Amino acid sequence: MASQEEDNKLECISNVNKEQETYFLNVYKKHECILNNKNESFENKVKSLIDVWNSVGELNLSQFDIRHVIQIMDWAKLHALNIVLTAEWNGFKATHQAKLLSEIEKAQNELLKLNSGFATRCKKLADVVNNPWEDPVLMNLMKTKDAEIGPAEIEFFCVETAYLISVRLKKLCESQCEDLALNLVTAFMNCNKLSKIQNFNLNATETQMWFIFDIYIALLYKFQEKQKNRYFGKSLKELSFEEGIHLVKRFAKKRVKISKIWKNCHRVAVLATQMYISQAVVKYTDDLKEIVENYIEAYISLCNTESLLQDFTTSIRRISNLADAAGLYIFCDVIQKKSGTALKPFIIEMYIRALTTDMNELERAKDGNDQERAAIITSRLAGAFCTMADFLGEHVKVARECVLTAFSLEPTKERLLSIESVARKSGYQVLDTGQEWKCKLHPPFYHLMMSPGHAPNVATGCVNLS
Repeated sequence: MASQEEDNKLECISNVNKEQETYFLNVYKKHECILNNKNESFENKVKSLIDVWNSVGELNLSQFDIRHVIQIMDWAKLHALNIVLTAEWNGFKATHQAKLLSEIEKAQNELLKLNSGFATRCKKLADVVNNPWEDPVLMNLMKTKDAEIGPAEIEFFCVETAYLISVRLKKLCESQCEDLALNLVTAFMNCNKLSKIQNFNLNATETQMWFIFDIYIALLYKFQEKQKNRYFGKSLKELSFEEGIHLVKRFAKKRVKISKIWKNCHRVAVLATQMYISQAVVKYTDDLKEIVENYIEAYISLCNTESLLQDFTTSIRRISNLADAAGLYIFCDVIQKKSGTALKPFIIEMYIRALTTDMNELERAKDGNDQERAAIITSRLAGAFCTMADFLGEHVKVARECVLTAFSLEPTKERLLSIESVARKSGYQVLDTGQEWKCKLHPPFYHLMMSPGHAPNVATGCVNLS
């Protein structure tokens, strides 16, 4: 079955009888072309829909895999809803409603021979064909802002099912009745919250619930400026970081050509990303490292033009005021990996900001005689200077200063080798005697470094770079 975001197309199901699959596709291919054709007349679509239900009723369904039957049933049902929930249906209802209901009833009788579970599906569809929009509870929910959720509303949503609500919302938006759609989806979301408290079932799959939530967010964004709507940000903040990244990825994939609901999908994804990054860096810990990385990667992937990249740097620069040095280093690492040299000046700026923040932190730790904290920051600073040296490798003088600073902060054998490497790039000759150290009067600094309780210092070893 096609997703609710796609046109109602009949799709193949793998791992079932291929002959049946081919048969179904051939039988309904003609009808699908008509029903999905925006240039086809509404009357021809209605007639094609009636033919679809007529063919379902005449099939010997017991011969077919039930998964194919369910696929055809859902496909025909969604097309029926698309027809009868459209305003144009009122002009054809008198001449075609009785015939459509008759064919649905015949199909239901055949489907019941296969499985009794089809009864509810067909009955609800027949109810909608009879009365698409005139249900008094539905009318009240659409016309009332922040409608109260009582027993009648709960019963309506439970019987209606999330699937039908999602189709109604889609049709309302396509008909430019977004204000009615917002009232309806707000009521549904409030009912969903109530269901978790009172423990009743809304007959919704997880996919359907997220689809409806996405419509809710899209509509809140559309109306936030006009109505000073405070619920857009509040609704996003109710999600966990994991749910938030899934929302960003879903909105990044929305297609305006499928539905105008998603007109602002890119802007919603960007705003959500900015908000979640800000939240994460304010309370940053190592546990949030992967979360922050995922959001920055998602944000960069949304910026596919020069203008958007400039907006990205402006936004990250603002958010970075909330971050500590550890968070800033994450910014540097991810942006460097994802953007390459496209944002090189900005990456250097962020490195300088992170290093400055860390050096200030180091001074505070030393002033407070917090040796453990000072050791952690010193090690982090040394690693950052080494990373920056690699990033600026073509600028030999700058890279050399970075490596020397890293070594002075936290001397290691690897950094000594890096010093020798950058010395060669600078045109210096490096003496290699084959010994582990250059001065016979001092033992190797990295041996001392490994001694328990010993605080290493560059002065414990002699390095000859001449």
